[in-house]
Amino acid sequence: MITIKTYLLSGGKSSRMGDDKGLKSLSGKPMISYLVDTLQQLDIKPVIIAHHPNYKSFGLTVIPDKIKDKGPLGGIYTALSHARENVLIISADTPFVDSQTIEYLIRHHIADRINVLDYNGKTQPLCGLYPFRLLPEVECNLIANKLKMMDFLAENDANSIAIPFESNGFRNINTPEDLSKAEHEISNNFKTA
Repeated sequence: MITIKTYLLSGGKSSRMGDDKGLKSLSGKPMISYLVDTLQQLDIKPVIIAHHPNYKSFGLTVIPDKIKDKGPLGGIYTALSHARENVLIISADTPFVDSQTIEYLIRHHIADRINVLDYNGKTQPLCGLYPFRLLPEVECNLIANKLKMMDFLAENDANSIAIPFESNGFRNINTPEDLSKAEHEISNNFKTA
């Protein structure tokens, strides 16, 4: 249905979690598998940007960051370099991003611009579309160690798309406490997709 190269960012240090976030078990399965399942509903086969060898078990293409330790902007650089075209970026620590949200982003994007979602007044840079034309700009920022995503969005006139419906998709799971809360909600019939 949707033909856009999609990348799941899971190459971070996971310093607050203690282990690789995307592989942490959430209600009996790796956290990243929720996003993989959601994307499969949209006929999207994502590429995973990660360093841990266990990601290969998902049967998807797994690539490492081209430049390590540069945060999400480094992941976007890796995705754009690999795809050689516009990309959809989603962070692996947001397992509850659902198909409705992804479809809304794609349906309302403006061509050739960064398009990110806004939920309840908060910009979500790691659920967004990034144009290939910005690859040199991303590279310049990495070289200069200018890694703040919000600064990058502002400098490049990102289009912010407000979501008009309720969503639990933008809850980052960064700490063991976040994981425990998410487990509790799922066990109380929390809707994940």
